[in-house]
Amino acid sequence: EAARRLVAERVPGAELATALADFSALDEVRALAADILRRHPRLDLLVNNAGLIAPRYAVSADGYELTVAVNHLAPFLLTNLLLDRLTASAPARIVTVASQAHRGAALDLATMTHPPDWTPLSAYGRSKLANVLFTRALARRLDPAAVTACCLHPGVIATAIGDRAGSLAGLPALWTGPNDNALFGDACIDLDLVGASRCAFRVMAEEGAGDPQKRVLQIKFRNRRSLLLLASLSG
Repeated sequence: EAARRLVAERVPGAELATALADFSALDEVRALAADILRRHPRLDLLVNNAGLIAPRYAVSADGYELTVAVNHLAPFLLTNLLLDRLTASAPARIVTVASQAHRGAALDLATMTHPPDWTPLSAYGRSKLANVLFTRALARRLDPAAVTACCLHPGVIATAIGDRAGSLAGLPALWTGPNDNALFGDACIDLDLVGASRCAFRVMAEEGAGDPQKRVLQIKFRNRRSLLLLASLSG
């Protein structure tokens, strides 16, 4: 309700509709997608923005490490469930809010949902790296004239996302200029920029392109048969 009021204040006359889902439960993500498809015959823009930094190790309703479940598995599933509608609404755009916290993160697909070396920030970094790799793979699969895929680091924003996870002083790359990153965000959602997949992620979109380990992970993300938990996610 607070979000509705904020949008109404900033965009007078806007037609608003809300839908709620717990991103730690994939059944709720599926129900959310079904509700959106039922109510909206056209989708121009999908922004995957929900996320968390868990203060302690926990698992989701489906048994997956909570941070990767909420930050990656849920938007991955939601995006795929809405993809046909977005494609039919071309030109459309998919924007995933990632983070500079992906720098230095490493993914092992065999342990991604149950990592042995869990800390709040390592889990968050892995989930954000998954966001970046997913966006890159999605952008390669899609026709850029129809649906473009972008991701971005949002800069310093007042969401209090890390308040319960200890100091973020170990992640200086997070603290970049909010004004510049706001411009990147604007570019991401500008539907006039047809075919501009990944462009607004200035640093992250192309970072790691020559890294053999990340390239292998990108290939695995692109190949649906290699995606961890695919049967569960698409069930």
